[in-house]
Amino acid sequence: MKSNEPRQLRVLIALLRFPVMIFLQTARDIVAAMTGNVHYTTPFPALVDIGTALDDLQAKIEAAAGRDKTAVAARNNAWTTAKSLMRQLAEYVRSHCQNDLEILLSSGFQATKTPTPVGPIGVPQNLHLSRTGMTGELLFHFEAVYGVRAGYLVQIADDSDGPFTDYVTTSSSRITMKGLTAMKTYWARVRATGADGAGPWSEPTCSIVL
Repeated sequence: MKSNEPRQLRVLIALLRFPVMIFLQTARDIVAAMTGNVHYTTPFPALVDIGTALDDLQAKIEAAAGRDKTAVAARNNAWTTAKSLMRQLAEYVRSHCQNDLEILLSSGFQATKTPTPVGPIGVPQNLHLSRTGMTGELLFHFEAVYGVRAGYLVQIADDSDGPFTDYVTTSSSRITMKGLTAMKTYWARVRATGADGAGPWSEPTCSIVL
């Protein structure tokens, strides 16, 4: 059963994959954006604790500049601690942004992209049925339809009014029809199937087989 409730916003935490210096600056920008932000009055973890962890990380980055193994390990430990705090802060923002994109963005974090419902599937457009140069073959192609889930059902008939019979179900918008009767006119139509089921049939198009 489909829900009419709005999709829950999610906080993008791509900064956790950033190089350490970019992570540090991005985290500081987020702390600055949340300082005094009326939408986030009780941040968790506390911004002062995050600031302290970021200061510690910066100091250890500088100490590790000479590539001393002990200093590098200390930097990495400080980085892990800072990332854990920022992950917790992102969760706090998600739970306090009231599912409002503007409020979420005011935190300095970004929102992940959420898929939008496709809705009713469209009708395939720009149909072409043409000869391939081979006896008994026709090439049927059309524009792909956005939101297709279960592919396309292609039908053929001897007349534009039918009756149409199933020829193939396929994920491709380009089909070579084989085994057709030479010098006979064929009509073809197609419909797509999306999340809400099968869409409308296209207008049929025709060609004569060599």
